[in-house]
Amino acid sequence: MESKNLLINLKDHFKSHGFNIFRIIQSDKYDKYFNYEKKTKYILDNSKSIILIGFSGNRFWNILQKYLRANPNFAVSTENWIDDYTKIVFKQSEIYFPQNKIEFNFIYPFGNDALLLDFMKIGELAGIGVKSLLGILLNPVYGTWMSFRGAILSDIIPEIFDKPLTGFDPCPSCSKP
Repeated sequence: MESKNLLINLKDHFKSHGFNIFRIIQSDKYDKYFNYEKKTKYILDNSKSIILIGFSGNRFWNILQKYLRANPNFAVSTENWIDDYTKIVFKQSEIYFPQNKIEFNFIYPFGNDALLLDFMKIGELAGIGVKSLLGILLNPVYGTWMSFRGAILSDIIPEIFDKPLTGFDPCPSCSKP
């Protein structure tokens, strides 16, 4: 399977589970901002790309509510529905990676992985938003209503990578700190 089809399948998979943020950046563009411990190479030696997965708006919540109604045992047996649901959906996505042909690693901004990557920097480099005066990302459509749920580090090199936003800088004109 070529990387283009893999990426289409992954995007469709995550979208069908409520994750509408799917952006890809080059690992090297991220790595230049950090010391060794936060570099992608520290996690996956041959990392070439970072696929950022998350959600914005309310579609995710509607799909999660349907999942909870369909899986009542899940709803009562887990402490953090969102984190555990995220891990389930990521795990299911493994079927799209050809076995032994593509290296990949899932990293989450919660649990044991929480400090491995700077998800705010990935979001900024991927064009999801711009850093506000408060240090959080602002999206032109959803404002702060977005959540980065995980990243896939991989050795694939897509034809096109996402780029930072240009022309969106609401903070200089904002009178509220």
